[in-house]
Parts: sequence; structure tokens; C-alpha cells
Amino acid sequence: MSQEPSCEGATMRNDAPTDPIARKLQEAAERKKAEAEAAAGEKLLAADFALAARKAGPEEMRRLREGLSQRCESYNAQRPSGFTELRHIPSGRVDAGKYAIRVDAIEGLKEFQLRVTVGLHPNAAQFMVEPPDITPVVWNLRAEADESSFFWRDLHTGAKKINQEIIAEAFEALSDLLVADA
Repeated sequence: MSQEPSCEGATMRNDAPTDPIARKLQEAAERKKAEAEAAAGEKLLAADFALAARKAGPEEMRRLREGLSQRCESYNAQRPSGFTELRHIPSGRVDAGKYAIRVDAIEGLKEFQLRVTVGLHPNAAQFMVEPPDITPVVWNLRAEADESSFFWRDLHTGAKKINQEIIAEAFEALSDLLVADA
């Protein structure tokens, strides 16, 4: 008669099993548990960053608008003759004749977004007989934060942007319109 392996003496303990299959299954279960714990920790950290960004978004938008005002003052001080004077509107707009830069907040429960638009003045149809057909340049940005800083995420390109970059890009687009119109 052949003797079959016996399971006698096997007990349920946390000690590593000696059977290769049991050891492999236990290692897989431990690995899966560790991965789930890590994912839960990452999810909590991501939620903390999202909350911090949501809270910081309005203040960062205020700073961006302040930067627009400073850039208007700088331009107006050095404005070439024949070009329009820029007017900063505290609600988040820069008027440049028939063109404008607009910064609009989109506040959600869990996130804070900005829409920055460079194109025709929002009231152009009221003071122009036939407004030109101009495609606006639009950036949709979401407030985000990581372990080192606050930034705006461009929802189209995925790029991280800071206020100074947004201001520079918006004024570059505005200057393109003004130069094309000169």
C-alpha cells in the first residue's frame, strides 16, 4: 500500500507555511493586502491635496488677477503711441479696445477651476456694427497641489502652470490680436 501525505499536525498560524503552494498563496494574499493598503493611503493623500487646492484656488485667482493689473500698469507705462491703453477691471478682465482677457472662476464642491479667455471684448457686439470673426484662445485650468506647491493644471494639455505663466501666455495672445489689428 502506498502511503498518502498526511495533513495531521497542520495548524492555522501566521507562521510561513512550509508547503510551496500554501506559501505562494499566502504571499499573494499578503501582497494584495499591502497593495490595497497602499492604494487607500494614496487615495487619502490625493484627497488631502485636492482639498488643499480647492481651498487655495480663490486666493490664487486673486493673485492672478492682481498680476494682470500689474502687467497692465507696466504695459501702459511703456505703451507705444497708436496702441490702445489697457484697462484692468477688478472682476478679472483686461480691456484692450475691442479685445479682452477674461478670468472666470468655476467653483465646484470638490474643485476650483479657472477659464482664461483671450479674444473679442464680451460686449463687442454692443459697440461694433459688425464684430470680426475671431476664434478666442481659451485655457481651462484646475487648481491642484502636490507635496511641494500649488499650481494650475491645464485640462487640455495636462501641463502644470503657475500664475506668471498664465499671465504671460494671455498677454502674448492679446498682443498677437493687437498687432494683427494695427
